[in-house]
Amino acid sequence: MANNGHLRLLSAAAHWGWKVKWSAQWPQIRVATKPTEFVDASLTVGALPRADLDGWATSRVRTVPDCAAELSFDEALSVADSALRSGEVSREDLEAVRPADAAVRRVIEHASPLAANPFESVLRAILIQAGISVVPQWATTIDGITYHPDLADPFNGIAIEANSFAHHAEKQDHDDDCLRYNAPVTGGWIVLRFTRDQVMFKPGDVIATVRAAPVLRGCVRLREGRLREQSAVRHGVSLSPYACRGPCTVKAAPSRQPEEVPARRVFPSVGDRDVVTIGASVGVGTTHGLKALAPSVLVDGELEEFRRPSDPRRGRSA
Repeated sequence: MANNGHLRLLSAAAHWGWKVKWSAQWPQIRVATKPTEFVDASLTVGALPRADLDGWATSRVRTVPDCAAELSFDEALSVADSALRSGEVSREDLEAVRPADAAVRRVIEHASPLAANPFESVLRAILIQAGISVVPQWATTIDGITYHPDLADPFNGIAIEANSFAHHAEKQDHDDDCLRYNAPVTGGWIVLRFTRDQVMFKPGDVIATVRAAPVLRGCVRLREGRLREQSAVRHGVSLSPYACRGPCTVKAAPSRQPEEVPARRVFPSVGDRDVVTIGASVGVGTTHGLKALAPSVLVDGELEEFRRPSDPRRGRSA
């Protein structure tokens, strides 16, 4: 190139075949000396060590920290994710850079090859900046099938999907999506779906929605607790809540003749009035983490009864 110029930042990322949030508006070029004639490009003047150059562009390992230092976090994370996803750059390569810039260290720390595209990278970046902890492609198995939400907050049971119209427009895609999203819901997850426009142009709405989900989870737990109490009173049984994963056994309450009966699967939600009630048995069904709805434990397929802690004010179990 004239004036010994080399592509940099997003132009270099495009040169290496990496996907980015936005393409560079103008070619981004670094030159050793200022040109004497007009150049239709975004120029940065300054020489680089030969080791940081590769052909017409900055090297792959140099391009990632350059983007992290000069671009917004979401743009830089998209580049770093894509670089790792390509297999041409490793995490060890990036960590060996040992940058002094905190912004660069942050991008390298959060970069992941698991993001499928910049859409998912930007969504993750938005949530990271908002202080919301998520992991890409978390594996959760429901009814023997393993699902990988684009992002997940496994501690709160929230699955987050980035839905691009390009890959979800055909009939078969739509059918597959319904199966894919319904399964985690029946497994006790809250599933949130965001479009590309929402992620790219309305990040505040995305953050507000994700932050509201744990509140919804708390409302569900409160409602289920009340439903269990109401059901126990209606059926004249002692309250002994259980959590079960799929088809399981609910033991009859001590006030009635003990009996082993199969429980049907019920996954309570905000609009669900039902609790598992079979004969003299009372229970709650959930498949996401046994802590989700009742602090019971499933050990080797057997339900362990949860006893409420004693209430010192009443001198008996609460």
